[in-house]
Amino acid sequence: MKKLLTIACICAGFALAGCSSDDGNDNTPANSLTIDARVENGNDYNSQIDSVRAFVNDNDTEVVATAEYVNGGFTLTLPANIDSRHLNSITVPSGLKVSDRNMKITVIDAYGFVGVKSGQITGEFHYIHTFNQGTHDLVSAHFFYVDRNATWDGTYIDDDGDVSVWDNVSFKKGWNTVYYTVIHHNDNTNTTTYSTTKPNVIKWHYFTISGGI
Repeated sequence: MKKLLTIACICAGFALAGCSSDDGNDNTPANSLTIDARVENGNDYNSQIDSVRAFVNDNDTEVVATAEYVNGGFTLTLPANIDSRHLNSITVPSGLKVSDRNMKITVIDAYGFVGVKSGQITGEFHYIHTFNQGTHDLVSAHFFYVDRNATWDGTYIDDDGDVSVWDNVSFKKGWNTVYYTVIHHNDNTNTTTYSTTKPNVIKWHYFTISGGI
């Protein structure tokens, strides 16, 4: 299945390492997150999907939640507590500021929700809106799990000239939704801006394995 952004891209240059011994900075309860997804033309897929899986780290074997697919959509709750094996430490690149560099994270990317029929993955749910069709500019979202409160802010430019801007994104311990906008430029670079402000145009869509964008 097509993945437009890998974990490395999601984290805008944040290098992800294995788990460390630091288990968080306080005893604050972590947030769960319930996603109520009404899929565009969702009833057309009722016979093709019986359940939905959410997986982290761009790895469809690391499933953290499941839900039934009924009446053209699904309601899925990401649990407040997840197995520590899913969490990764970060290395912060130049230009970005992180309030607590000891934080550990995991991510469900924009394509980390899959439809399943009789135990087999049949397609992907994309939480997305595309515009400027010639360039495939888009808005979408990632779902971050973090082990502590933290703030990410600043601008990172990678070796290819792609720019990632984190607009003072504040994370709460547990699950957080971070929206992003990707603008492609004529010099084949792009700018991705991350924010906690939800774009009104973003919607859930379903693409079979043979389809996609």
